[in-house]
Formats: sequence, structure tokens, C-alpha cells
Amino acid sequence: MRTCTYISGPPCVGKSTVAMAIQRSVPGIDYVRGDDYWTKYPDLPFGARVAKVNQHILASLRDSTSADVLCEWVPCQGSFVADLYDICLLLDRRFFHVILTAPMLALRSRKRERDGNEDLYPEVAAVTDYQRKRGCLLFDTEQEDISRIADEISKRILTNHELRTTD
Repeated sequence: MRTCTYISGPPCVGKSTVAMAIQRSVPGIDYVRGDDYWTKYPDLPFGARVAKVNQHILASLRDSTSADVLCEWVPCQGSFVADLYDICLLLDRRFFHVILTAPMLALRSRKRERDGNEDLYPEVAAVTDYQRKRGCLLFDTEQEDISRIADEISKRILTNHELRTTD
């Protein structure tokens, strides 16, 4: 079965760093980066900008011909994640959801270092029991090494490759 791995979490948690490491480990994976679309619409109001990015990411998933797609973007829950999941079902893709977290103090420090401000809007949502029950992988990037996180996710994708070739 083809896959879609979705890495979510607040700004500066390490989504892009983890995703780039996965991209190096999984040959031929399509990488859809939310920030690539975010930077296209700097003049849109926040809500409209988020909606536009969401549309682009969903379209990229629909249009991908790669066996595996890796998406990274901020929302950990809500309609965007539900839409992503539904598209995966329609396209016969296995959906792996990875949520990255870190303490607020660490996120603000990283954001200040990267952007010169501590704005983390929208506020970081707590991971719910529902997400844990749905099999989301959860990693704290302040406590766990980025390379170990990327290795674990890559292994999951590659294991799915092995299952795909034995069917």
C-alpha cells in the first residue's frame, strides 16, 4: 500500500529537520512542505493564508504519483487533518500521523533564534487521547534525538514498502 506520512506540530518544533532526514532515507518519496506555500502568500490575512496552504497541501497529495508522500505542516488535529486522512483513504494510501512536541519555553527560544520573535500562533494544542488512540506517533524534540525520530519514521515507511512488495 502507498503511504502518506504527515508530520505536524508547532512552529520551530523540528518538522522540517525531521522531514529532510526522512527524505534522505526513503528513496523516491515526495516531500510537501507547508512553509513552501506559506511564504507564497505573505499579504493574506492569517486565516486566509492558512486555508490557502491547506488547499495546496491537499492538492499536492491528490496529484502525487509517488508511492510515498511526506507532508509537514502545523495542524495536529481538526478539519485539515481529517481531510488529509480522507484523501488518503480515497487514494488507497496508508496514513501515518506523527506529532512533534516540545516544551513552550524551548519552542519560544527556537523561534526567537530563527525569526527574532516568539510568536507561536495559533497556541499549541495538547495532544488528545483520541490522537493517541488513533495511533499517532508522538515525539518530544527536546527529549529525543532528531535522527532517532527520523529513523523510526523512515523504518515505518520502509516496512510498508516490504509489505507492498510481498502482496
